[in-house]
Amino acid sequence: MNRILFFISLFIASAFGQPKEQIEFQLNTISGVVLNSIDATPVVQLKVEVLSGNNLTKDSTLTD
Repeated sequence: MNRILFFISLFIASAFGQPKEQIEFQLNTISGVVLNSIDATPVVQLKVEVLSGNNLTKDSTLTD
């Protein structure tokens, strides 16, 4: 009986304790390097887009 109650309480805790599907953070700066997968050299003139939680473009820029 205790085992059944344990599994029921574990199920309820995991079902209601799920995180939100989308979380948006306030970012001041983003930095990084885009590398070519073949020879690991930096990629130039590639458009990089920053997306919001609902996949809308917030900003975009070209790599240099």
